[in-house]
Amino acid sequence: MAINARRFFSTRTTHSKLLESSLPEILSLIVPQDEDRVKRLNVITEFTSLVQSTKRLKGLSVKPFGSFVSNLYTKSGDLDLSIQLAHDPNVYIEKSTKLFLLLDVMHALKKTGDSVLLNVLPLARVPLLIYRSITHNIKCDVTVNNHMAIIKTNLIHRISVMDWRFRDLVLLIKEWANAHDINNAKERTLNSLSIYLLVIFHFQTCKPAILPPLRDIYEGDVVSDILEEKFTLKHIEDTFAANIATFTTENKSSLCELYISFFEKFSNIRSMTDQHVISTYTGKLENIVHKETWLETSPNNDNFIIEDPFKKPVNAACAVSSTQIVKISNAFIETHKQLTSSAVQSNNESLFVALVRPNTFSLFIKRGKLLHKCVKRPVHDIPEVFC
Repeated sequence: MAINARRFFSTRTTHSKLLESSLPEILSLIVPQDEDRVKRLNVITEFTSLVQSTKRLKGLSVKPFGSFVSNLYTKSGDLDLSIQLAHDPNVYIEKSTKLFLLLDVMHALKKTGDSVLLNVLPLARVPLLIYRSITHNIKCDVTVNNHMAIIKTNLIHRISVMDWRFRDLVLLIKEWANAHDINNAKERTLNSLSIYLLVIFHFQTCKPAILPPLRDIYEGDVVSDILEEKFTLKHIEDTFAANIATFTTENKSSLCELYISFFEKFSNIRSMTDQHVISTYTGKLENIVHKETWLETSPNNDNFIIEDPFKKPVNAACAVSSTQIVKISNAFIETHKQLTSSAVQSNNESLFVALVRPNTFSLFIKRGKLLHKCVKRPVHDIPEVFC
């Protein structure tokens, strides 16, 4: 069946002066400041010290990854940490070994008196320990030897700095997704990688495109190429950097226009993914029947596939359940309606309620009026400590 591109990728937007002025205000409430970054660096230092001082963990290193390292985190964002048993991603570590290490960490955290243990997920695809630092009030997700997540974080960061609008839109969409309770893989909704990929796909399918198909940046499968030792990580990163440097865009859309068109585009996400895969590798929808392996890697749902461009044909949204697909779709549809509603567009409080979490809305109310603060642009370099 032919794809009706006009239906899915219409560039029509209903411009709103109120929304245009509200988005910078929302960003000023959620974009982390220097003290938020320092808190996370302190948590990393303290957790590393704890690992180094634990008898069976001595000599192991700790690597942060995820949104903090890619600079796509908000003030309330979690911190992802990986305890590294080996520097070589090809070294296989038994799942039971990872679990025993996490249990050692759990016992060590209890002794500190500065941590609240939230959960241990031994049966998860990747064993996970979740705790909150009492001093810094930051929730941490701890895994073991999460090499590929660390590598993907680095590559996502490189993509994110190609256009300043990317980071801002990602933070706004993550805030919205959390407000609608659809950004939690543990609850079978979207993980953060899926949200990044939706924004990348949106930028790829704008006219003119803001980002290229990711195969134009790296033609290959990153994970396979590393595990099969076809190329080194440095070669892949150098290829990314060289190809990124050659791309430019003539798209001058404002952040407000991109925000509205994002919801317009994905208000059709359920029908969009019914027979097609969202592929940022090719930068277009791909017919699902053309590659049976897409279905094989997505046993939980076969009609909501966002291809992982770094580990094809894996579904980055494989955790999403069939019932949560409906919830995700309805959130997009409802928000699109609200963004085009004259009642919502004329009332900033109604607009905030539709787009942010209750605690963010409370901060807005405390301010009493829009401050239009200047939001810092993203830092383009990953600090050496994270490389």
